Amino acid sequence: MKRMKIYRGYIAAIAFGGVFIITLTSGGILDLRHLLRYAEEPIPAYVTHTNIPTHNPITNRGATLGRVLFYDKNMSFNNTSSCAKCHKQAEDFGDVEIISTGALGPPKRHTMRIGFAGMSSEVRAFWNERAVSLEEQATIPIHDGNEHGFSGMFGLPTFDSLLRKMEGIDYYPILFNFVYGDSAITEERMQLAIAQFVRSIYAFDTKYDTGRLTVNSELDDFPNFTAEENLGKRLFNTLPKDGGAGCFQCHVPPEFGMDPNSLNNGNIGIIHGPEKTDTGVTKAPSLRNLITPTGKELGPFMHDGKFKRLSQVLDHYISLDKKAPTPNMDPRLIGPENNIELDDTQKQAIIAFLKTLVSNRVFTDEKWASPFVNDSLEVIPLMNGVANVRNQHYALDITPNPAGDYISLGLEKTYYQLRIFNSNGAIVLQKTISGGDRIEVHALPDGYYFIQADQLGGQKHYSGKIIKL
Repeated sequence: MKRMKIYRGYIAAIAFGGVFIITLTSGGILDLRHLLRYAEEPIPAYVTHTNIPTHNPITNRGATLGRVLFYDKNMSFNNTSSCAKCHKQAEDFGDVEIISTGALGPPKRHTMRIGFAGMSSEVRAFWNERAVSLEEQATIPIHDGNEHGFSGMFGLPTFDSLLRKMEGIDYYPILFNFVYGDSAITEERMQLAIAQFVRSIYAFDTKYDTGRLTVNSELDDFPNFTAEENLGKRLFNTLPKDGGAGCFQCHVPPEFGMDPNSLNNGNIGIIHGPEKTDTGVTKAPSLRNLITPTGKELGPFMHDGKFKRLSQVLDHYISLDKKAPTPNMDPRLIGPENNIELDDTQKQAIIAFLKTLVSNRVFTDEKWASPFVNDSLEVIPLMNGVANVRNQHYALDITPNPAGDYISLGLEKTYYQLRIFNSNGAIVLQKTISGGDRIEVHALPDGYYFIQADQLGGQKHYSGKIIKL
């Protein structure tokens, strides 16, 4: 006999202890039993400059919470803005508008792209590096009166009011408990989760990375590059005194993140008032994904959105020798030995090289996309689904673990529906078993697996994890 139950936009059909979910909601669904993979995103051995701290490594659970926080319009006082309003996946988590629009008004600078923000030895954040880490940066826009509006000034609500608001949103107590072991919602926990999600936005699936894997050095010609692309790479990695552009000094390969010692690049414009100057800008986003997979340049470029095209950016550096140094200017851009001289063929070669740094996955992968649909989100908690949350749950007593050819589950002698999931959430084994059965796992590849056993005709549900060696 099946029982049908309506639960927050789902029909859950319960038959013999199993749960089948028919989606009626028009909102997004986040199933905590089947997480997208963040922690397992590979980093090639030649990549050495990252800012992933030991106290906040990227985890599947933490980055999942960070993804929700990043895309949730509830993070603004009037439910109109989220981090993603300015940092759009289709634009390498930046904005092609010169100035973005927050909950009440614009920020002070052009939105910085944040793809590959974790792939740099520079740990500080924002154009002027005013945040000491991505963790600190994560909630500064939420405190800002223009961007998210929880400033506590001029009649706007405080950050504490946001925390109370989140406590009343059904999915946040579930998610915080899922990540941290209890449902307490704090600013520090928000910072940790958002920073994990932001640092997870990288993928080494570019033409450049394919070539880099085949050579011993960044300076070698890449066999998969055209002659023009290899020329552009050489110019990028050669000092001006030797006929190159010297870009590598500040935009460090192979991650192409900013050198922590970089100072201002000679552009001191400001969006809100052209008569003023902004000399404190010392950081730039990664040079990866300056261009979309379809070939569109993601300008405007610079903190003030001054340049629409990459060719104009190169012209800016070429012209610096004809101008007096600006305050706080990087010494690597000053003096005759740093004068950059490039003809049109060389400029086009550098741009051709920059096009090899484009990752298709960063622009398209679901795990970096919004989990919301129509600003709505339903969370299926861990274990056996929303309709079974009041049933009895137990931990499996799995032996041996790590597993070899078989496992025993230590269940009483009745019948169960067994499911084994891989770390990507896919079912790799499903069968009906008796409590005393040994489960053959010799055919499973080595790895990490989740196990669920639901009592047929009963209310007992078991779960556990194994490592297969």
